[in-house]
Amino acid sequence: MKAAGLPVGVSTYIGTYGPNQATADEVEALPATYAPLFSIQPSTSKQAYGGRRLPPEQNALLDPRYDHPLPLVIPGEPLPARDHLKWGLELGRRFRDQMRTSGPGGAPIATTWQFDEILRQVVDGPNADAHKLYATGILAGLRLGRPQLGDAPEQGVVFAARATLVALPELPAPTGSPVAQLWDAIDRAAHSYVGEEYMNFDGDPALAAASNAAGQKQMLAAGPTRRKVGMKYVAGMTPGSSVNLEIWRNHGAKNLTVTLGALEDKRTAASGAPREQGGKLGLAVRPLSPEEQRQSNTKGGLVVERATGPAAEAGIQPGDVVLAANGATVNNADELKSAVEKSKGHIALLIQRGEARIFVPVRVG
Repeated sequence: MKAAGLPVGVSTYIGTYGPNQATADEVEALPATYAPLFSIQPSTSKQAYGGRRLPPEQNALLDPRYDHPLPLVIPGEPLPARDHLKWGLELGRRFRDQMRTSGPGGAPIATTWQFDEILRQVVDGPNADAHKLYATGILAGLRLGRPQLGDAPEQGVVFAARATLVALPELPAPTGSPVAQLWDAIDRAAHSYVGEEYMNFDGDPALAAASNAAGQKQMLAAGPTRRKVGMKYVAGMTPGSSVNLEIWRNHGAKNLTVTLGALEDKRTAASGAPREQGGKLGLAVRPLSPEEQRQSNTKGGLVVERATGPAAEAGIQPGDVVLAANGATVNNADELKSAVEKSKGHIALLIQRGEARIFVPVRVG
C-alpha cells in the first residue's frame, strides 16, 4: 500500500477466510478496514456449515429448526436439500455470529464482511432458482445478522463469478421471482459488487477496468435495481500481474486492484463562482468557495454543477466534488482540461460525495 502511493481517503478492504484477530490488528494499523470473508463453499466455511456455536441462553431465542448442520443435496456442494432461502439466511447469520464474538474478550472483530461468491449455478442448471434463493438468504443473513442478539445491519463486499457477470443481468426479473429477489438482496447487502473478470493488464488501470467491465455495462442497461448495483460495480483485476500505477501518484506497484463503487448522494450547495461548461466529459464545474472547502474538508477541487454525456454515464452527479484527475489534483477548470487532453480513451477522476471518496473512470468523449 505504501509503495502504491494510494491517495488519502481511498477505501481499502483486506480480509481472511473467517475472522482472524492477528490479521485484523495488522490491517487496522495500515490503516485499512478488516473485512473477513465468508465462502459459500462448505470446505472453506466448515464452522458455519457445521452448526450454531452460541451459548444456550442465546440459542434459546432462535428458531430450533435450523439448529443443526446444514443438510446438503450433495456432500461438499453448496446447496441445501430444502428451505433454500431460510437455510441461506441461517448460514449468513452464523458468519455474523463468528464476527460478533471473535474480537478481544469476545467482542466484535469487524463491522463489515466479504462474500465469496455468487456462483454460476444461479444462471444455469436444474437448480438455478434454488441457488438464487440460497444466495439471497446468505446475503440477507450477512447483512442483518441476528437483531435479537444485538446485531445491526452491515453492508459488505460481494464477489460474483465471471460466468454470472453478463448472464445474470440478462435474465428476466419479474417482481417476486427468484432472480428479482437475488438482485434486491445484492443491492441491499453490497456496498461494492466485484466482478471477477481478473483481466491481465499493464498500464492504465482505469482504462482496463472500464474496457473489461462487461457485467457493469449489462447492469446499467437493465432495470432499476440492477442499475443501482451497476453503480456499485468493481472490476476485478488479476493479483500479481504487472501493474503500472504511475497514473495515480507517480509510483509503480504490484498486486493492487483499483475499484469503483457507489457513493452516498450528498450534494454540495451552489455558489456564485464561475463554472466551466460541458467539454469532452460532459461536466459543468466551478471551484469550491473557501466555505465549501471547509465544510467538505478539502483543499481545492471542483464542484459539479451539471453532469451529462460520459460523466453522467459513469455515475457522476451534481454536487460531487472532483478532487483529482489521473492522480493529479485539480483546482481549476484549466487543470481538469489539461488532464483530459492528455488522456487516451478514459480518465480516472477522484470524486468526493459527502465524506466518501472513490475513483471513477470516465470515457473521454
